[in-house]
Amino acid sequence: MRPMSEMQVICIDVTTRCFYQCSGCTRLIGHVKTRDMDLNTFKLAIDSMEGHRGLLGVIGGEPIFWPHLDAATDYLVQKTGGPIRLPRNIGIDPIPDLSKFLLSHYHDVKTKRGIFTSLPPKTIDHWEKLLESYHYFGFNTHENAGLHQQLLVASGELPIPKDQKEKMIQDCWINKFWSCSITPQGCWPCEIMGTLAHAFDGPGPKQGWPIEKGWWNRQPKDWGDMMKWCEICGAAMDVPRLKATDDQEIVSAENYERLKKIGSTKVDKGVVKVFDTAGYDPDKYKVVKSIEWYLPTKANGRPDDESRAKGTATNLNPKKLECVIVSVGYSDFLDQTLPWNIRHFDKCVIVTASSDTHTQEIAKKHGACVVISDSYKEKGAQFNKGKMLNAGIAALDYDDWAMFTDADILLPPDFRTEFNRQIWNPGVLYYGTRLHSPRGDVVSWVDNYKRNPNLINSLKLVNTKANQMPWGYLQIFHNKAHTLSRLGRNICSEAFFSAAGIDNHFMNRWHPHKRCLTNFQVIHIDHGAEKINWNGRRSPSLAAAPIKQLITNDGWTALGWIDELGYHDTYPLAPGGFIKLFRSDTGEFVIMHNDSPPRGGYIQDEGFKYGGHHIGFVTDSYKFPVDLLYKGKIIIHQAGKFEYSGWGAGHVMFEDNRQGYVWNGQEISPTVFELFQKSQLGPNDVPLIKAGSVYRAPIRTGRQRVR
Repeated sequence: MRPMSEMQVICIDVTTRCFYQCSGCTRLIGHVKTRDMDLNTFKLAIDSMEGHRGLLGVIGGEPIFWPHLDAATDYLVQKTGGPIRLPRNIGIDPIPDLSKFLLSHYHDVKTKRGIFTSLPPKTIDHWEKLLESYHYFGFNTHENAGLHQQLLVASGELPIPKDQKEKMIQDCWINKFWSCSITPQGCWPCEIMGTLAHAFDGPGPKQGWPIEKGWWNRQPKDWGDMMKWCEICGAAMDVPRLKATDDQEIVSAENYERLKKIGSTKVDKGVVKVFDTAGYDPDKYKVVKSIEWYLPTKANGRPDDESRAKGTATNLNPKKLECVIVSVGYSDFLDQTLPWNIRHFDKCVIVTASSDTHTQEIAKKHGACVVISDSYKEKGAQFNKGKMLNAGIAALDYDDWAMFTDADILLPPDFRTEFNRQIWNPGVLYYGTRLHSPRGDVVSWVDNYKRNPNLINSLKLVNTKANQMPWGYLQIFHNKAHTLSRLGRNICSEAFFSAAGIDNHFMNRWHPHKRCLTNFQVIHIDHGAEKINWNGRRSPSLAAAPIKQLITNDGWTALGWIDELGYHDTYPLAPGGFIKLFRSDTGEFVIMHNDSPPRGGYIQDEGFKYGGHHIGFVTDSYKFPVDLLYKGKIIIHQAGKFEYSGWGAGHVMFEDNRQGYVWNGQEISPTVFELFQKSQLGPNDVPLIKAGSVYRAPIRTGRQRVR
């Protein structure tokens, strides 16, 4: 027998409650009541493997069902070198063929972390973490033509001479090619030993070696009484094999009684047959064994690895796609897009205002769910789209994939088919390319497109920086995304007072490496100037009847936003009134009089001698002399011998090549700022603000009702 220290894999058996695992042993035992490994025991198991250079494999049963899987994975990653580093697109791009993907990128057994799974439906809940954490996937859905050795045809019950039997056990393929293991009952020199002891001995006293550092350095001469488990195992013997798809099992007589005693569901179902040892002919079952000899073989005799993930591998494919569309004053666009788009969704929610009865009628006519909310105009906002989107999310089942799109967007005719046929990472924000319909008679063009979708080929991509972005025209996401896990249903910021910026803020919840441009091309129905409707519907109607203006008369008007590329204006700044600067990463904002600096006010693009872009608010509170002692300060404004900081973006003193972001006089991480203006503060706003003073306040969630 081979020493455990030479084994390339050591398995940590966290649960044997379920069946259908590659070892075959737990597959035939069936569902039995055994004890899961607790998290502390798992941590002890990982710590005990310090110094082992092989793969640590998390197995079961089915580890996907283990309640501690995520926390245990985090600990395993922490103790074994940190997150894996693969090329940026690996595990991010949609996957058309799971077997080829895993075999290409996650099938090197000479690594540190592995997981063995039959890919049950619940796998999608952990898929993001698994892809980021494990180097190796031992996957087998057991819906291929593989042949599983009947491991519970016990060697001790077969009519084989003792010396021959001992020689076969010493040459057991599991010891030669595979692993030892750790279970809740201790450490074992063989994975099957540990599983049998865990199942047949129950959750009582530990029978294995203590879980302690260096246990795996023991030699075969030290295994002692543990070899008794080889007597009830048939792994080393020539015994029958059955197709992985069969619901039958073959066991020896004494093992049949053991299965009955532990309440095996397989025995209860009557699918377990007792092997006739009297007529045993080993030559009938003889086969050359290797590391994966039970899989189907190719013409060259090698295992057909790609056959592993068949059938239930589709458990990772989308099962549902829901959609939220905000449509206030957009009924003419919705009338064009909803009949075309709604077929792609299991549920489509249209969020609209109480007064927008036309949108409500169109949504109901085509089978969409209508959510009525006037929260978009609360607290003087011109159009708080974030509150409306959250109202829509609240009306979804929100148990699989969801997406945001706009009322003026046409999806591809094969959108859902293409979406369903691939596997997507639930931790990624997916988006597409936006093409624009020709100007002019857009209604006629849309009608022609619906009859002939190839018309999309006549459209050209204009400005990739604006039309290939993870913005609100197409944002596809999963409810299990790590970035959304602590947000509940309020996944959108409610602090934006216009439609501008909210989709950018939502995009920024995902790390740039977790945003993926897909092949989907959507068509935006032209309505004129890009920014015309960011504060509510103002563009002309597509139909003969005019659109009712659903806009707050004196709400906060979006002036533009600031990002790493500079200031992007939406509307010009009017004289006087109040200016609001909103910080998208935290939701904080400041309000000031629109007076002249440096007493306190708004600065825009001053073009200082240092170069760069400068915009924000300044006050005397952050006035300091031009001096080397202030190296590293963010400078928004300079006046004579003084420089001013405050709130906004500017240059970093004596570091001309870097733009800085500042809030309340302190440097912050890069973010996006939005600028708003209002002529007068109303009763829902803050009390009158003196020149140079600052007001900061949270934005509360509005109420909504669902019809």
